[in-house]
Amino acid sequence: MKDEQGGIMYEEWHKISDSLYKGENYSIANDKKQVFETVLLKFVGGKLCYAPTVKDQNEAKEVLFTLKETSDNGKQFIFENLEHDFPQRIIYHFKNESTLDARIEGVVEGKERSSDFHFSKK
Repeated sequence: MKDEQGGIMYEEWHKISDSLYKGENYSIANDKKQVFETVLLKFVGGKLCYAPTVKDQNEAKEVLFTLKETSDNGKQFIFENLEHDFPQRIIYHFKNESTLDARIEGVVEGKERSSDFHFSKK
C-alpha cells in the first residue's frame, strides 16, 4: 500500500520465540527506509498483547492493547485499549494466505475515526 509520501508501506513480522513475535511497519521512498512503528506480540500477565512503539508518540514507550476477541475461525484478532487516545482498537483480519486487512479505530473528540490498511504477501 502507498504511504502519504508515495512510498510503499510494509509490515514485516519475525518469530522470536514460541511466545514472542516482533513486527515493523515501514515505507521505502527514494531508496530510504522509514520505520513508523515497531510492534511486539507478547504475553503480559497471561494475556496476549499487541504492543506498538511509535517513535514520536507516547515518549517512545510501548502501549499495550490486550486481545479482546478472535473470530472468523481464528482469522480475525481484535486488540483493545480503551484508555489510549487513538486508536483504541486494532483489528487484523487474515482474508487468505496472501492478504491481510488491518484496521485501527476509536473515538477522538466524541467522533468515531478509523483507518484501513490492506496488505498483500510478496
